[in-house]
Amino acid sequence: MTWLSVPPWATSPAASSLLVVPPAVGGFWLFKTSYGRDDLADVYLVWSIWVGIAFAIWIAIGASLLGTVRQLRGLFTPDPPAIPVPGLFGIYLVYAAVIAIPLWGAEVPPALSTDFKVGVRVVVAVGLAAAAPTVITIWLVAERLRQLRRLLRRADTLGSPGIRIDELRGLWRYALAALAALSGALCVAVVTIDGVSALAVAEDKGELSEAFPLWMRLLVGLFLTIAFALVYVPMFLSWRGCAHQLVDTVYTTPTTGMPDESWIQGRAQLTGLLGLDVGLMKRLSDAFVVVAPLVVSLFTLLAKNVP
Repeated sequence: MTWLSVPPWATSPAASSLLVVPPAVGGFWLFKTSYGRDDLADVYLVWSIWVGIAFAIWIAIGASLLGTVRQLRGLFTPDPPAIPVPGLFGIYLVYAAVIAIPLWGAEVPPALSTDFKVGVRVVVAVGLAAAAPTVITIWLVAERLRQLRRLLRRADTLGSPGIRIDELRGLWRYALAALAALSGALCVAVVTIDGVSALAVAEDKGELSEAFPLWMRLLVGLFLTIAFALVYVPMFLSWRGCAHQLVDTVYTTPTTGMPDESWIQGRAQLTGLLGLDVGLMKRLSDAFVVVAPLVVSLFTLLAKNVP
């Protein structure tokens, strides 16, 4: 049993769904007490409920991707990844610290109480911790694609074409699952950030509204969308390049330069099986998760303006 192994009963949907209950309850009680004015008790209650929901979503995403990390580890046989999975978690911890330390020391709006500020820092820590399996999944997919590009350069290192085809299709499914999970986590983060600013404005009786202009709130969603696109597009292009390399290795151009009908049909079928006949713009249009953080940011702004 490895450090990523879990007992069989823990993989049951009935049992695994219970994992989100303690974080949800903890997130709710973290802000259960009204830290501000008495007339905002209902507002803080709604905020507490949202934090509980956010914790449940983040933990559910992280727990579900842990299984994907275990499955990806099985693909690195006999060649292990350049950095073992525990090392990747260590690297992520460094990145998370780089992100968290400035946020930890940042000034939360003074209208909010000290206890509330501590609670916000706990929310940041939980969100970063829950995102670890998602980021590790993306790193492992990228690492396996790097290995495959080396193996696909020559027919003698290709191995079984069928196994490579199934592996490439599986890697794309893993990548999409991780990217969709990351998009969902970022959308929750957008709503949470907007909630903190709304509470600050409410505590200061609207006097802080100029400190949180609409363009600044929208900029948060835009920044997260751009950051997400910078992850999605290179991942897609790397996978697509590897898939093209596989097709070229399996169906090398005849030395005569005149492929026959069976060669043309076989290459076209393999291209279609891998989805390479679908253009980049069509792929991007299907992957609506890329713009989801920006859409959520726009939605929260519009919702506030509804009378």
